[in-house]
Amino acid sequence: MELKRAVSTSSRHEAYGFLEKAKLFLQKKKTTSGSTSIVFPTDDDDLGKWYNNITKAQEKIISGNLLAAKKVIAERHPFKGHLVVHIPHGVSAYPNNLAFACWGVFSLLIACASLVFWIQPK
Repeated sequence: MELKRAVSTSSRHEAYGFLEKAKLFLQKKKTTSGSTSIVFPTDDDDLGKWYNNITKAQEKIISGNLLAAKKVIAERHPFKGHLVVHIPHGVSAYPNNLAFACWGVFSLLIACASLVFWIQPK
């Protein structure tokens, strides 16, 4: 939410404050490095890259270039034309992504096995 506020504000000081608040939250949750991906890690799921982009945006704000900072943490939507903030998928569940995935697969296997026994002819 703070990243969206940083992109939508027109004040350098407010944008810097929102980014600082987001960085402190990420540091508190220890999501400054790692990947949210379970099987195939990509750049879109890299938490270190995401954290570094927030830091780079703060540096650009300090140098006085608010527009460049907004471009670092957001990308322009091709059809609508407004800026869209990129957030890695699964960051809300990190670092428990693997446990949730295993729980889902296990639940699916149990459901399939119980369905087979339920449908089995007598």
